[in-house]
Amino acid sequence: MEHSNPQGNDRATPAEFARWLRDQLERRDYDMRPRGGGQGRFATDSGIGAATISRILNGQGAQDIKVLEALANALDVPLAEVLV
Repeated sequence: MEHSNPQGNDRATPAEFARWLRDQLERRDYDMRPRGGGQGRFATDSGIGAATISRILNGQGAQDIKVLEALANALDVPLAEVLV
């Protein structure tokens, strides 16, 4: 994923990361519509708290490495992809 942000680096902003995660979940058939249940189902499937998933998808705040590792494992993608 390419990023362009005001800081001039290649790190994703929280909003860009939220879009990336939403896209990953939709590709895996999680229904991300309001009341679709996908967010809660992913929280259960990944073992990550529903509130944490909600914060990530709302573009709020940075996550610690344990959450990012859990995301990578649940999505079956390399941790490096999540970190970028």
